[in-house]
Amino acid sequence: MRAAARRNPGAVPPGALRLADVSARLQSMRQHWLSLAAEFDELGALGAAGMQELLSIGWALRLNNLKIAAARAAPQIVHEALQITGLAGYRNDSPYSVGRHYRDVLSASLMISNDRIAGKNASMLLVYKDE
Repeated sequence: MRAAARRNPGAVPPGALRLADVSARLQSMRQHWLSLAAEFDELGALGAAGMQELLSIGWALRLNNLKIAAARAAPQIVHEALQITGLAGYRNDSPYSVGRHYRDVLSASLMISNDRIAGKNASMLLVYKDE
């Protein structure tokens, strides 16, 4: 992408729009994870009171939602990266190869089924009272 931009100064390469979009998706997913991790650390520092919160239905729902969101977003992000890199990303012998990444992110929704987690969330939401 950068090489294409250097070859034609002043013009935005066609793939740059996809790059901007995938960058926003990645940032969103990263912020979701980081905010939950920061809250986890804060609650862990509170001792017993924090532990009670971490063991709550609300916290389980938040973690499950993060897992589902990441398992859905990651393959889309890698697919967009493949669209940006084209055949160089498809080939295994290329420095831009994303084949392994693609296979790995698809496993997230397969190993622990998103449908199963969503079903557990549905059951928990029937009894959960947000405070």
